[in-house]
Amino acid sequence: MICLLLDTVNENDQRAIYRDVLTKMDTIFGTFNNRQPIKSKNLKLNFSISKIWEEMKVTLANNNIKYLLKNWFKTLIGKWYFNMSEDGKQYLSQIGQLSHTFMLDGMINTIFTAEQPKIDLFTTYLNQLEKENKIIYGIHVTHASVMSCYVLDRKTKHAHFVDGTEGGYTSAAKMFKIKMKGLN
Repeated sequence: MICLLLDTVNENDQRAIYRDVLTKMDTIFGTFNNRQPIKSKNLKLNFSISKIWEEMKVTLANNNIKYLLKNWFKTLIGKWYFNMSEDGKQYLSQIGQLSHTFMLDGMINTIFTAEQPKIDLFTTYLNQLEKENKIIYGIHVTHASVMSCYVLDRKTKHAHFVDGTEGGYTSAAKMFKIKMKGLN
């Protein structure tokens, strides 16, 4: 799993450099769909009551045992819901499309899957662009991703935010910021 933050040194070069970087990603790692980290067959519900307790402390001002048990039970039946009901199957089929794994907002922010030899090849490419003073980047490689969900309405209003484990985007941002200081 790769978390990548990438920006151009010269803003006027963004279009050409981003096109080249994305083309190189397609060449090395395959299409966006191939490198998409969120695939419904790989998702695993976390049945941990302590995880629900932690989420509850964020969403509720008081610690409500009834709320805890209710949501733990919902999680337990979630596996059945996603595999057996039509709504659950439809939700799983859309989850990759509703996940934030690529953003282009003045810089490239992305998380995707890859094998180590391909990561090494891509990093060599990025290092060359950085050496030529075309880009600056931060990268973090890890073994898994985590997904947080923001759900207002399961059918229409929800988003899934994806990050890498063991620091993810935060680790990539630390690397990026150190390099940014070196440019100034």
